[in-house]
Amino acid sequence: MTISLAMIVKNESVCLPRALANWRELADELIIVDTGSTDDTVAIAERHGAAVLHYDWIQPGHKGAARQMGIDAAGGEWVVVLDADEIITDPAGLRRAILDAPPERTGFCVLFENYDDEGKLTLRWYQNRVFRRGLYRYRHREHEMPCWCGDGEPAEFGVNIVFEHRAPAGRGPVKAGPMLDRLRLDVEENPGDPHPVYFLHRQYLLMEDWKAGIEWGARYLALDHDRDLCECYGNMASCHYMLRDVQGAIRWLHNAAAEQPHRRIWWIRLAEMHMSAGQWNIGLAHLRLASELWPTFEWQWEPGTYGAGLQALIDKCQRALAEMHHTH
Repeated sequence: MTISLAMIVKNESVCLPRALANWRELADELIIVDTGSTDDTVAIAERHGAAVLHYDWIQPGHKGAARQMGIDAAGGEWVVVLDADEIITDPAGLRRAILDAPPERTGFCVLFENYDDEGKLTLRWYQNRVFRRGLYRYRHREHEMPCWCGDGEPAEFGVNIVFEHRAPAGRGPVKAGPMLDRLRLDVEENPGDPHPVYFLHRQYLLMEDWKAGIEWGARYLALDHDRDLCECYGNMASCHYMLRDVQGAIRWLHNAAAEQPHRRIWWIRLAEMHMSAGQWNIGLAHLRLASELWPTFEWQWEPGTYGAGLQALIDKCQRALAEMHHTH
């Protein structure tokens, strides 16, 4: 059994050496698809032993097609997909998990951790980045994902091997425009597909275009699909809050809490909304409820959902209520 590591890159001379430092502990071959680098990226890839392919990137580009080019060229039974600004924290452990996989296993969802420019953990999520070659194909120009194309149902398994995402400072604003163009084309080219509609909605949120975020969130929620809606509810709440519609934000968060009452984050966000409106009693009640919930894995992890962050919010409510009582 062999393992291929596949990547797409463009002008990644800063990040690539870090990403490739220990790749031989994981894979038997390294396939890198360059999409038009003008720096030392290709030379760095070749020094690390990569087979480098060149994808003809025509703006705004198609990341799914570029990624699939590398996978089609791979010779391994298993493929691991990595980006240049990501680090596999335990490549040898991931290799063992792959080699020990039973024949029916089709893929692994690894644990992603996103770090900001200051090195603080901001998000955590699971994503399928490890799979048997030939059973999945990449789609979409942006936020491309491996889509099942085998017979029957996929048998994917979560594994707590961490992929750290550490993008260089200032990269987001540079990429925002092309990402938006690719997402718009994805929506146009895949009518009725909720995947690009959701990510277009989220991109407007990240660009702080709150009205467009609400418009595309409503379009996503109107589509017929069985996907988790709660992240969209949370995004809609953020848009309404930034437009100074606190009650609208509260309504969306109630939708999320109704569907996922076990998740602390919705109760904490509801508490923060009521606190912003001076409703300290309601905020404190939501925070106490959150503190009593079992601390399960959060899809979008935030420091405030655990430990000191949650306690600090409770203390803030209690101080505000004490001051109100003293005033009266």
